[in-house]
Amino acid sequence: MDELELFKEEVDYAIRNGRLDLHLLTELLPLDSAGQLRERVRYLHDLLTDAFEEAFDLTMVDDDPAPEDGSEAAALQGAQKLDETDRYELGERLGRGGVGEVLLARDRRLDRTVAVKLMLTEAQASPTARSRFLYEGQVTARLGHPGIIPVHDMGSTLDGRWFYAMRKASGKTMAEVLKADRDRGSPEPSQPLLRALIQVCLTMAYAHDHGVIHRDLKPSNILLGRYGEVYVADWGLAKRVADQVDTELVRPRLGDQTLPGTMLGTLQYIPPEQVRGDDVLTPAADVWGLGIILFEILTLQLPFAGRKGAELMVRILSSVVPNPREATPERNIDPMLAQVVLSATVQEAEQRTMTAREMAERLTALLDR
Repeated sequence: MDELELFKEEVDYAIRNGRLDLHLLTELLPLDSAGQLRERVRYLHDLLTDAFEEAFDLTMVDDDPAPEDGSEAAALQGAQKLDETDRYELGERLGRGGVGEVLLARDRRLDRTVAVKLMLTEAQASPTARSRFLYEGQVTARLGHPGIIPVHDMGSTLDGRWFYAMRKASGKTMAEVLKADRDRGSPEPSQPLLRALIQVCLTMAYAHDHGVIHRDLKPSNILLGRYGEVYVADWGLAKRVADQVDTELVRPRLGDQTLPGTMLGTLQYIPPEQVRGDDVLTPAADVWGLGIILFEILTLQLPFAGRKGAELMVRILSSVVPNPREATPERNIDPMLAQVVLSATVQEAEQRTMTAREMAERLTALLDR
């Protein structure tokens, strides 16, 4: 039996016994032979591709119409088993983060425009970064909701970097729209942004019902499409919650996402329990983020504006979020909307009882009066 067949047997045994994790794969993958590493990564890629197709039942949804002169045979020509990124013609960079970059791409197999999120070479060396990237693709693929950008495919490149392909979403981030409102000196809260936040709340209610919290809600992670679409993006910090509804969905297969006591997220938008690095978070952490976003829509500023680093952490841990009407008395802010902010940003998580769905219902009732 050659070394590749032995590797396949070890992986198969680990899967059957529930022992396949990132640490075991690190031990099994050879680091001294590029040829052997490529063979084994290709095998793992095929294995994961089959598992995703079977478990997730991914559907291909596209905004671009099919070519009028195309046929099924023409569309499937060359559609053999996916061999890394040969399926995708990569184009310009659309964005870059700490772990990955998003590229415009053409899906040659289905002749459509998509976005491909590709791990950065320097991030690929980190087991934690790889685990989080894979989990982000898994969570996004399984949470089938109109407010979450659908994932079409996942795989690895010839040099072993993970990627996933998703719908290309067009539009602006909520952060960009808020900046434009600030630059214009808008005197009143934006009704379109308040309506968009209702959709964000409903998307998060869906995620919470499926046992997932986002942990990094902020305007730059909310995409506003040109045709009224509202997407919650960047699920890289998503985490399972206690008593989750779907354990298969929310449990990472290649290791957990964060170490106990680690603070993750964007400081201006995360709750006190996340700043402390509490081991257990609940959907109330996301409700806090929704409340801070609502505060920013109403006031065009953040609750503790001007504070940074340790000073900001102290303020989040020791101070209550101010009433938006008192923070910006010159703006015409509905007192009932201000009260929603205060309910969503109660200091103690167990006293932050309003859910994302309830927040959506309150906002809807107030805006429809």
